[in-house]
Amino acid sequence: MVTWEQLPGTVRAAVQAHTGPISDVQAAPDGAGSDLTVTLHTGHGLVFCKGIQADHPLVRMHRTEARAAGAGVGPRLRWQLEADGWLLLGLEHIAGRHAALPPGSADLPLLADALERTATLLTPSPMDPVQPLAARWAPPLGWAKLAGQPPAWLDDWTRDHVEQFAHLERAAPALVDGDTLVHTDPAPQNWLIDGERARLVDWAWPARGAAWVDTALLTIRLLDVGHTAEQAERWARTVPVYADARAAAVTVAAIAIAGLWTLRAGATGRQHELAVAAQQWARYRLTHLRPAGPTGTIGP
Repeated sequence: MVTWEQLPGTVRAAVQAHTGPISDVQAAPDGAGSDLTVTLHTGHGLVFCKGIQADHPLVRMHRTEARAAGAGVGPRLRWQLEADGWLLLGLEHIAGRHAALPPGSADLPLLADALERTATLLTPSPMDPVQPLAARWAPPLGWAKLAGQPPAWLDDWTRDHVEQFAHLERAAPALVDGDTLVHTDPAPQNWLIDGERARLVDWAWPARGAAWVDTALLTIRLLDVGHTAEQAERWARTVPVYADARAAAVTVAAIAIAGLWTLRAGATGRQHELAVAAQQWARYRLTHLRPAGPTGTIGP
């Protein structure tokens, strides 16, 4: 990360050509994926500015977020510029705090309302072109890649089901296909809570998919902070687009998501914790919500 003062003078001047004089600059936390995240105080109000060096491997994320904002998704795009090897975005400043997910949190109904509202507003997808989630999840997926040598840290039940998971996840791309623009990373830090409203920000990895996908992805985060799988499912079903989804489709997606997290994870660390949460959810759905059909299949 760099500070505002560490940017080349030509870049700061290019920003001020859009904003006018800047009276104050405040560093913004949680700027993962950016080289610069600051709030600019201007004569026209606050602007959230994020930037990255133009040759950075993640610059595509910022260009995608700019396209999403330009299509009316997430915070409004005020300006976009490239100068002296930098790409910077000036976005609508949204006041608020990140979401709290523990059991009993007052944020949970706000998130459910926001997920339903967002899915409705973004169907059909206002962003075109955008990658279909079915293409992003093209096989082989996580369990197929792990089947030959599952991680040593898997629990016995999961290890015994790796081959079945590898078979079931093949159906996931078709089952998550849809016409909704989905966020795909609804982690707590990508939510802003302002009073009685929750908003999804950082649309860097959008895809076109089923309307219930973001709710499914957030369900794993609930297990990660102490919800049981049953509690997390009960919350997820307060989102109508999720409650109306085919149970077998969600179960296959849960299995595929668990495989993707497990593929990234080591024996310890943050990704390990999320992989374990995803495995717990997949196990719950497979054993409690959708009885297995013939070996290696799921009932209708």
